[in-house]
Amino acid sequence: MLLRVVFYFFTLIQGIGLGTISTDDVVIWDTKVERTAEGTYRLFFEANIKEGWYVFSQHSPEGGSQPAFFEFENSKNFERIGEVVESESIPSYNEVFDVTELIFRQRASFYQDIKLLNPGAVVHITLYYQVCQTVCIAATETFIFELGDVILSQTNFIEVNRSVDELRVPLKNIDRLPATIVQAKSNSFSAWWIGFIGGLIALLTPCVFPLIPLTTSYFSAAKSRNHAFFYGLAIVFIYTLLGFPFLLGWSKDGQILNELASNLWVNLILFIVLIGFAFSFISGKEIQLPQSWMKKVDEQANNSKGILAILFMALTLVLVSFSCTGPILGAALGTLLTGNGSDLGLNLTLVFNGFGFGLGIPFTLAAYFPSVLKKLPKSGEWMKELKVGLGVLEAFLAFKFLSNADLIGKWGIFKLEYMLSIWMLLGLGLLGYYLIRFIQDKAIGVVRGVFSIISIYFLVLIVSGFSSISNLGFLSAFAPPSYYNLQFEEDAGCPLGLNCFHDLESGIEEAKAKEKPILLDFTGYSCVNCRKMESEVWSDPEIYELLAKKFVIISLYVDDREKLNDNRAGTYLLSNGGTKEVKTIGQYYSLFQGVNFKVISQPYYVPISSNFDLLNTPVQMTSVAYYKEFLTASLKTFEALKITE
Repeated sequence: MLLRVVFYFFTLIQGIGLGTISTDDVVIWDTKVERTAEGTYRLFFEANIKEGWYVFSQHSPEGGSQPAFFEFENSKNFERIGEVVESESIPSYNEVFDVTELIFRQRASFYQDIKLLNPGAVVHITLYYQVCQTVCIAATETFIFELGDVILSQTNFIEVNRSVDELRVPLKNIDRLPATIVQAKSNSFSAWWIGFIGGLIALLTPCVFPLIPLTTSYFSAAKSRNHAFFYGLAIVFIYTLLGFPFLLGWSKDGQILNELASNLWVNLILFIVLIGFAFSFISGKEIQLPQSWMKKVDEQANNSKGILAILFMALTLVLVSFSCTGPILGAALGTLLTGNGSDLGLNLTLVFNGFGFGLGIPFTLAAYFPSVLKKLPKSGEWMKELKVGLGVLEAFLAFKFLSNADLIGKWGIFKLEYMLSIWMLLGLGLLGYYLIRFIQDKAIGVVRGVFSIISIYFLVLIVSGFSSISNLGFLSAFAPPSYYNLQFEEDAGCPLGLNCFHDLESGIEEAKAKEKPILLDFTGYSCVNCRKMESEVWSDPEIYELLAKKFVIISLYVDDREKLNDNRAGTYLLSNGGTKEVKTIGQYYSLFQGVNFKVISQPYYVPISSNFDLLNTPVQMTSVAYYKEFLTASLKTFEALKITE
């Protein structure tokens, strides 16, 4: 059992290194239905599997990887006739589990016979399976069969309300998609480092720091330094498991987590949670998990032996230290949730993994090198001052989520100037706190010095940001959009005061009338990288001039929560056999982006003509120089097209 746990853990770590692989890219599902007799039907499931990948049979033996499993929704409308029948599988020996598994490569076929008890019934089926190469990805597919007038012995493909083909536009020059696409570099490595640094910071808090010598002495006394290694590994393992739900949600549908990150209520809840954590740090009132949880886990640690006992010891540390680690981990996750991307779930899992390493490695090293303990600073008031500084940073981040909710809900309350004022008050408050402490004991100290410098730096940026958002530097990514201030028109809704459209049809009509190229700007109200591009790249005078005079900008917000009141709303049948319910403008444009350009992250800039000629390779995060070249080249292509037409 332990071997399987370790195998799946390291499989996850390897999978994290693969970037933004989605099961939609690896396995494409088709479904069809055939009427075999009066009242009986055969439901088919066909899988096309990418070269080099494979999935497991339903009958793959126990003790190995996860077999495929079909789950039929309980219903009085039909009954199954026998079990799911599958095509011939291939034996494959697994050295890790020492078992011969049954797999499918390239293609897999399944079918299920059913008897219909209620005419016109809808059959819901969920398939759970694993798709593997050098690593394995857990996957889930949902199939919906609507059984109406199906002609005997004639195969029909099932339609679910709408097809994604309705969203496709007649793109020309599609050779510019997607192999040579210029995208933002994956921030997965940065996500791991954010978590790792967060773990190291958590190590210095009062809930964790005093436990280092205590834990180290236990392992030294037991003369089991190897156990200290497993203790550190167990901490990493537990935190990585906590990130599993994000990874599973991402592998199923990359849009799910983006939609959560841009949900009004999710942002409000995150604001409340982070403000609660900030208050806990600043006031010294700890937020603890139920004592019964810690007591139960502690008992298990005392009653167990070997590696299992070490695992429960690590779990005890995780629970006991929650009042300090929870806020820091929450802030680390929050920095990732402020962005939109197809790898969001992966990066959130990486934060958990990095946090576990940052927290766990020092315990192991201290056990192997106990002399280091003599050089560690003693617990004291510096820990309290550290918590106050971290609490203010937590509050700073919390107001970003309140700003997101304001933008998504279109309340018009927390304009740019108001957010800068709130952040300025937080910075001044922290400086005032450290000044009072300095007056009391006439000592600066490392913690006071570091946080005072950070506060002063933030304040300089914030004050300069009142005159121009481009002066905010990296803080511009966390601030509201430049147009969302007290000076511009209430409903302008365009970055930097530029003219833009928010629906495709109006923008295309404008482009035809003005004979200009179009810049499709896939963006989001809560997208940090979008704000960064606008404040650092679009604000460049030459680029601004090009955007203002040479292009028609169509900004499509993938997190716009306004309900669709036209025929675009509905449930769309995806190419993998699954479905996607579209209720809002944002959901529609997110699906539109994925269907036409095979990318669901933002920002995403696509230059096209009003006739859907692709003028250049789309880009995401780029430098000023590259973006300028990108716009200029797109204009040249557009002018060349005008001559040939």
